[in-house]
Amino acid sequence: MNLQTKEETKPPIPPTLVRLQEHIENKEIKLQIELPITTQQEITPTINKLKEYFEIPQIPNYLLNLPELPAPS
Repeated sequence: MNLQTKEETKPPIPPTLVRLQEHIENKEIKLQIELPITTQQEITPTINKLKEYFEIPQIPNYLLNLPELPAPS
């Protein structure tokens, strides 16, 4: 008897921002997110949304374009 899992195996997240955007367009994935991530508040929801479609063992640097933290006073 051959049992199949209901959940498909997700592909790993592509290695570059351009390839990620191409993959999203080619697969016609409907994501309401902006990349790269530019605010701290968007990190968790954006990564969680991407995890619905990709395996993300570690957040790639290209996903983040955050401003520098203020210098300590």
